[in-house]
Amino acid sequence: MKKTTNRWLAGALIMLALAATVIQPAQAESTQQQQVQTQDLTKPDVTMPRVSVGGSPTVTNTVEKPNTLIPIPPMIPPTSITEPNNDLAHASSILAATLYQTSLELAADLDVFKITATKTARYHLSVKTPALNTFTVKVLNSTGAVVATGQSKQGIQQEIEFNAQASSVYYFQVSDVNGATTQQDYSLEFTESSGVYVYNSQNRILNYTVHRGLNNYRMDYTYDGNGVLLKKIKVAL
Repeated sequence: MKKTTNRWLAGALIMLALAATVIQPAQAESTQQQQVQTQDLTKPDVTMPRVSVGGSPTVTNTVEKPNTLIPIPPMIPPTSITEPNNDLAHASSILAATLYQTSLELAADLDVFKITATKTARYHLSVKTPALNTFTVKVLNSTGAVVATGQSKQGIQQEIEFNAQASSVYYFQVSDVNGATTQQDYSLEFTESSGVYVYNSQNRILNYTVHRGLNNYRMDYTYDGNGVLLKKIKVAL
């Protein structure tokens, strides 16, 4: 009985060994396939070229352009005014579309400027008052008669428009209502009063450009597909 049992045990062990030999290669093959699949899944995405209707690939090359610096024109410094310019006989001659800066240096000082109109048109004078002053600004014709006047409080920009005749001389007078001097320079500029509209093919305003004294800007208009105004953007010039 013991011999039979031993033989049976020996046979069983041999069968188990053979089974293990058959199973191990199968498990190894299955593990190898799993590793290959995992490797395929972890490959980085490859962007394929788009294929046109004809079947040939269309490759789009994207070229990154370096930042292009747009040159900004240098700012023109304001022109200074020299004294004395306290009366019509000693008025400082100034040019249109030119920014000037000066000051009231003495108590009860009066600054007088002279221009010659290049054509018959409407002109615009801007005077930016310093924060601690209140100015009176007058426009006089060649005979000294007042044709326009205005008063600006502290830090306010005074705007005056007047009609001028071609080749005629006009004077601008600037003074402080209390006879005070200025701690800061004030600015002034005169131009022809102009506003230019630009329209699109649907006869809608695309932009409106303004040049009036110290006021130089463009207003841009944006519409939706139905022509409804969406926004207006003011751009300083």
